[in-house]
Amino acid sequence: MMSDKISVAWGIDKNYILQAFVVMKSILMHSGSDYDFHILSGDEIGDEIKAFEKILKMKHHNFSVTFHRISAEIFSEAHITNSHLSLAAYNRLLIPEILTECKRCIYLDCDIIVNGDLRELYDYKIDDNYVAGVRDNNLIVMNEGRQKHMDSLGLPSMNTYINSGVLVMNLDRLRKDNIVQRFLLQSQKDNLFEDQDVINVCCYGSIGILPLKYNLFHFYSGRKIKTLFDRDYQESDFDFDWNRPFILHMGGHFKPWISMRFIGAEEWWSYADDFSESKLYRQYKDSLDNNKITKKMNVKSLPIKMCGYQRAFIWGYTKLGKEMCDFLGRAGLTVDAILDNNHDLSGKNYKGIDVILPLDVKDQMREACILVAVIKSVNKRQVTEELRQYGVKDEQIVLANEYKKDILYYMSVDSRYYKEVLEDIMYYEQGEAPDSDIFEVVKSPNLYPILYYNLYKKYYFREWLERC
Repeated sequence: MMSDKISVAWGIDKNYILQAFVVMKSILMHSGSDYDFHILSGDEIGDEIKAFEKILKMKHHNFSVTFHRISAEIFSEAHITNSHLSLAAYNRLLIPEILTECKRCIYLDCDIIVNGDLRELYDYKIDDNYVAGVRDNNLIVMNEGRQKHMDSLGLPSMNTYINSGVLVMNLDRLRKDNIVQRFLLQSQKDNLFEDQDVINVCCYGSIGILPLKYNLFHFYSGRKIKTLFDRDYQESDFDFDWNRPFILHMGGHFKPWISMRFIGAEEWWSYADDFSESKLYRQYKDSLDNNKITKKMNVKSLPIKMCGYQRAFIWGYTKLGKEMCDFLGRAGLTVDAILDNNHDLSGKNYKGIDVILPLDVKDQMREACILVAVIKSVNKRQVTEELRQYGVKDEQIVLANEYKKDILYYMSVDSRYYKEVLEDIMYYEQGEAPDSDIFEVVKSPNLYPILYYNLYKKYYFREWLERC
């Protein structure tokens, strides 16, 4: 399929203007085709978009930018489960009715870098499917949680479940079959993965599959892509430069404008520098320079913070909660109790630490540091709100995942920061770093079998540790 101009769309709010233009910059750096860029937003950001377009026009002339203001009320009944997203994620669902003159378009998230000529993706053969995308690296792996997710959506299979961050959209067919109305109805239901669930439910049976290189998450780039080898991909899916995929997707919470630690951050900021005179650029740059994650994320600061309070509670009788009990115990701190609203857990204990209902110690909470050891973003928000109702101040609340990172965090870290990350891991596991150099533990498993095993079991470090 050939067209004179390539239509590319984004759905954003006022917080993602700079990010959208960074993606545009990366597109234009790798392509001489003409582009019609479209931005859909419920926020009145037309003036800001014009200002950024003017900056981009100083070096590139083969594009136009059209701003489409949509009603902020359209998705007022939609749900957000993942904290790094906003309701603007649903804006992409309106593209077929907004871009009425376009037969096809590419939709892109704002946390990506394009490393190839987008003409190649635009002309990719998707037959008569509604949309085409890359199968979601994580959600196609079936386990108990994925089975419940699939059942809740009413899908017979996850074999064609795609990530919605990069889409080729057949706008003609989507309009012909009035799929946007299905999108709107589905968006009001419980969708664990927001707009992505909506698209996969409403387009099921007419979803094309794109090669992996068109949407590779940064935590699977480089040698870490080997973690995908045992998933349901073809050998040909891996036939590209793993360090520089056609599209690098900096997914999850691990964004380049949050920390320079993450893969893709250096390149992202090199594109962003074109907009260095803008207010938004300066805001993100200042936040980056002052962000504690940008600097060494030292887990030693957790016991120091908790020592400032008369009491210490852990919220959540979870695996993470138990790990935090162990860590704080090694650091010489006493945990007064584990708090959990599940009445069935009341009276249990973990290594002598009682599990009690929060209501039973609500008066004591005002003088305590409370470590929230729950995983899901929606649960963290609920717990935080409940604590505030008990009179707990925000500075008393510590989210455990600020210190104990998940595996995708470690896999997202640029190799230049591996030593700092490993030191934090070892301090968390041991209470203090081993006398020998941290890399000796990794390189000499026979000399440090216990430490090595802990790293392997908990952090899957073989796939993310590329240099030691």
